[in-house]
Amino acid sequence: MSSIKLLVLLVFLAACSSQPEENLTEVEKTQEKKLIEIEKFPQEKTLSGELILTDEIKGFSVSMIDTLLMLNLMDDERIWSVYNSNNLEHLGHIGRTGDSPNAFLSPKYSGQFTFQENDYKVWLFDSRRYHLKQVSLFESLKEDKLVFDNEIRLSPSSGLDQQVFTINDGLLVGNQGYMATEKSRLKGYNPITDSIVFDSGLQPKLINGEQMVGSQLYFIYMDHLAITPSGEFISAMSRFDRIDLFTKDLQL
Repeated sequence: MSSIKLLVLLVFLAACSSQPEENLTEVEKTQEKKLIEIEKFPQEKTLSGELILTDEIKGFSVSMIDTLLMLNLMDDERIWSVYNSNNLEHLGHIGRTGDSPNAFLSPKYSGQFTFQENDYKVWLFDSRRYHLKQVSLFESLKEDKLVFDNEIRLSPSSGLDQQVFTINDGLLVGNQGYMATEKSRLKGYNPITDSIVFDSGLQPKLINGEQMVGSQLYFIYMDHLAITPSGEFISAMSRFDRIDLFTKDLQL
């Protein structure tokens, strides 16, 4: 084989063996550069300390707001019980189960709060009604009823009915639940225009994922979504051994 033919063959093989970076999509570039595998991820943790509030917790969720404990109660018309974590003083209850304007049909707390005007402003979500409400915590405890500072209504078509976070009046970010027909890991929703402004899609991708219905995809891609104090999002999956990190502008 002549040297010219050999050179042409080598160039052709090199072109076939790799895809030029300029032909990759932005998502593919991000996944290629940011995917990190941890071989010895710690699987076990040893807990130590004193057992507290065993009658109140009963295996349900516990959230922290600085030095406050919010216990999500089971089998009780009252939804959250609030304690001082330093001395375990019971400060009162937040929210009730029911159909009144001051109650929740399906309450959720995503862990999003701010401290303003000497009060904690806590975002609570009624996923059955698609209402996201900002509650003044201390004022609500004092009045023994919910005191709302802000309320945002979502359309059921948004599909956001799990953890929902408010970035501003025109952008909510959240994940989807069992009833979502088009499952996605992370969505940005504009409640003013009732439109989806960001959709992360499903990652990792399944070969036959397009043939599955929403409920099947929900159980496969079920995750817990959280937001950091600086505004990044963390999506920890239940069925895949991976955690996805999203920037403030929702890029993987």
